[in-house]
Amino acid sequence: RFRASADVLDLHADRSRQLPHLDPLGRQLAVSCGGALVFARLALGAAGWAHHVDIMPNHDDFDHLARIVIGGRCSPEPDELELTRAIARPATCRDQFADRRLPDGLRVRLAADATAEGAWLRWVDSRADRVAAATLLARATRVEEADPGYRAEIRRWRPAGGLDGVPASVPAAGHRASDGPSGGFRFDDGSGTDGVDLTDEPPRGEQPDGAVADHEHARP
Repeated sequence: RFRASADVLDLHADRSRQLPHLDPLGRQLAVSCGGALVFARLALGAAGWAHHVDIMPNHDDFDHLARIVIGGRCSPEPDELELTRAIARPATCRDQFADRRLPDGLRVRLAADATAEGAWLRWVDSRADRVAAATLLARATRVEEADPGYRAEIRRWRPAGGLDGVPASVPAAGHRASDGPSGGFRFDDGSGTDGVDLTDEPPRGEQPDGAVADHEHARP
């Protein structure tokens, strides 16, 4: 939730929108607010306003996540203009991904963009790392889906109308050949890997680039 006053925009976490089962610590709420913060920064830059951001400006209020202080006029960067135009047309791609990795130059740029934002980005490329990531995601999925409260939240998050959540008209992702976690796993097979095959090569089909990112104070 943004609060505007003079040349300041304050961003606060709205706890009424937090999902207690899916996000008991409020981490995903904070990540979502980070997305809103980026949108606000892009819009200001595209409109020609210089600004700077203070993260957690009030140590007595942990719901006060950020403050944007607006300065003088500036010339918009081309990237700001392009990204701002994209804000109004969000989309989730549920098609099959290509069986080739992203160009090296783009991967380097994405990692540099993360560093510029006070974060790190690590590409999950090796077979061992991909298996580890898939196993952890499979275990997390199993724990979540065993929680009736979580399942109820997911149902509420696909409403027939309204502004929040995933519209009920959006189809669920179907099964497709993939070496990513979306391919589905056989849980509780006794191997300790949650059904992720440690020996076979991944099926031919999509091989999505995987990456892990977090803030600079978390260990990669």
